[in-house]
Amino acid sequence: MSQQGGQSGGYKPTVPMASYSSVVSGQHGGQQQTTLPMHNSYARPSGGTPMGYNQHPMRTAGQVRPHHEFRPTSTSTTPRPAYTAVGTPSPATRPVAQMSPSQWPAAVRQYVERCFKSCRPSQRVNLQSILRTIIQDAQSRGELYSRAWDKIPIPDLSLKPDDAAAIVIRFSTLHSPSPRPASRFDVRPSQPPGLQQWGARAPRPMQSSSNIAKPSMGGAYADDEEVRRQQRAGRFENDNKMYKKNMKSSKRAAHSKSKIATMLKSVAGESEQINWDLFALKGTCKKLEKSYFRLTSAPDPSTVRPEPVLRKALGRLVGLIASGDVNYFYAQDQFKGMRQDCVVQAIKGGLAVEIYEAHARAALEYGDIAEYNQCQGQLRSLYSEGIRSPRDCQSEFIAYRILYQTVHASKGELVGLLNTLQEVGSTPNMSNHPNIKHALRVRRALVSQNYALFFKLYESAPALGRALMDLVVPKLRFLALTQFVSAFKPSLSLSFISSVLGFQRPDVNNTLLQKYSSKAEKKVSGSSTVLPGCSRAEFEGKHRGEDSIDDALAECIAWLRECKAVLLDESLGSSGVVDCKASANKIELPEEKDAVAHGDANLDIGDFLKGFTM
Repeated sequence: MSQQGGQSGGYKPTVPMASYSSVVSGQHGGQQQTTLPMHNSYARPSGGTPMGYNQHPMRTAGQVRPHHEFRPTSTSTTPRPAYTAVGTPSPATRPVAQMSPSQWPAAVRQYVERCFKSCRPSQRVNLQSILRTIIQDAQSRGELYSRAWDKIPIPDLSLKPDDAAAIVIRFSTLHSPSPRPASRFDVRPSQPPGLQQWGARAPRPMQSSSNIAKPSMGGAYADDEEVRRQQRAGRFENDNKMYKKNMKSSKRAAHSKSKIATMLKSVAGESEQINWDLFALKGTCKKLEKSYFRLTSAPDPSTVRPEPVLRKALGRLVGLIASGDVNYFYAQDQFKGMRQDCVVQAIKGGLAVEIYEAHARAALEYGDIAEYNQCQGQLRSLYSEGIRSPRDCQSEFIAYRILYQTVHASKGELVGLLNTLQEVGSTPNMSNHPNIKHALRVRRALVSQNYALFFKLYESAPALGRALMDLVVPKLRFLALTQFVSAFKPSLSLSFISSVLGFQRPDVNNTLLQKYSSKAEKKVSGSSTVLPGCSRAEFEGKHRGEDSIDDALAECIAWLRECKAVLLDESLGSSGVVDCKASANKIELPEEKDAVAHGDANLDIGDFLKGFTM
C-alpha cells in the first residue's frame, strides 16, 4: 500500500478522539485558506489532499463507522443546564393580594357607582354591606369578569341586607351567560410526556388528511358530524324565514297606517285640525317617588303620574334638596322621571316649566353643565310659546344663557349669543332686569379684557351666575398673568395681583374696584331666598375672594407657585413681588384640583373597593 493510503484505513487522526479541531490556516495555491471546525473523523488524511466538508474518509472492509461521528454545531465546552420544572404554589400557600380600585373590572365599578347614585346618604351603610356580599359571591364562583353586571338590578334597600343580597345573587345566577358549547376544534393533543433538552417541546407531528376521522370511522368526531352537515346544508332556510317575516310585518304596518289615517280623518272632520290632546296618555300612578327608566315600548298608564301627583312630587323633592337630605344623583333621577311623565302626557303648562327650572338650578349648583343645557333648551322652547312658571323666572334663565354663550363664544356659541342679544333687545324692559344687566356687563368685561371689572362682577353675581363664571376663571387668571409679566418690568407687586385677579373681595380693598359697585347688584346678590332646586340661598362659587388680606395673599402666592412664576421677597407678604422678566418664559397653566372621573368625590367608590382582596 502506498504512502497516500496511510495505515489501517488510509488516514491518520491528528487530534484526540471525540474533540474538535481548531480553526487553522494554511497555504494552498499561494493564497490564504481558512478551514471550518471539523470533527476528528473528518480530519485531513496524513500525506493526502484536504477533503471537502461533506466528504467522508475511505474505510477498509472491516472498519466500522464510529457512533460519535456527527457534524458539530457549536464549539462551546460550557456545561448545559438541565431542565428544571417549576411548580405552582397551592391555593393554601398563595399570598392574598389586595387589588387597587383601578384594577377592578370596569363593569363592577359601573355597577357599584350605579348603586351609590340611587341611594340616599343615610342608606349608604346598608348598601355597602349588600354589595360586599354580592361581590364576594362573584369572586367565590369565579364570575367576577363574566357576570353581566349591567343587567343586575339595584338591591332593594327596604329589605334586610342578607335578603336583598340573596335576591340579587339569585337573579345573577339565573341570568348568567351559559358557557360556549365544546367544539371539535377545541380538542388538543395531550402534552408529550417528556421535554427535550433546553426545555423545548417536542415537535408536533404533521397529520395527513388520510388520518382525519370520518363519520364511517366512528369516534367523538363522527357523533355529531352528520348533524353539522345537515345544518350547513340548511343554512339558507333562516334567510327565507326572515324574508317572509318582513313581508308580513310590512303588510301589518301598512294596515295600521291606513287605520290611523281613517281615525284621524274622523277626528279632524271638516276643519282638518287634529286635537292631539285626545290622544295624550293619562297616568294613574299615585307614587311620589319614581326612578327614571328609558322607555323601549309604549308607556303603561299605571306607571305614569298625572299632573296633581307630579306637583306634589316636585314640592317633596325641592324640600329634600333644600334640607340636604338627598344628593344630586338622587335628585337628578327623580327630576328625569318627572320630565318623562310630562312628555308622555303632553304636559306643557306651568308645571313643566317649574320642573325644568328646578332641575336646571340643581344641575348648575352641582356643576352638571350637560344636564343644564338640556333643561335650558326645553325652557327656551316653552318660553317662546308664552308659557311661564308662577314665579316667572324667564329673565333669570336668559341671563344664564348670556353667561354661558359668552364664556363659550369661541367654541361655537357666538351665533347663539347674537340671537340671544337680539331677543333681549327686541323685548321691552327685559334689559333692565338686574340679572340680565349683570350678564351683559360680564360680557362687556370679557370682550374688553377688563379683568378687574370681571372679578368685581363675580363677587356680586346674582342667583347661580357664579356657577357659569367659574368655567372661565382659571384660564382668565392665567391669561391676565401672562399679559402682566409681558407688560410690567422688572417686577409686579403681589398685592396688585391679589386685588385685580379676585383673590380678595372688593370690599377689603376700597380703592380701585369700589367704583364699579352697584346698589342694585348688591341687593340682588344679598338675597336670602332659597330658589327651587338649590340647597342654599347663595351660591359661593369656587373662586370667590377672601375677606382677610393675609388669606388672600397666601392663596395668591400658592397659585403663582403652581403657575411656576418666579417670586421675590414672598415672605414679606404684600411687599413681595413677581420677577416678570424671569417668569415670562416659565409660567404655565396649572392643572385643575380635585378632579374626579365620575363627577362626585363623595361617592367613595375607590375606598369601598379597597376593602376587597383577590
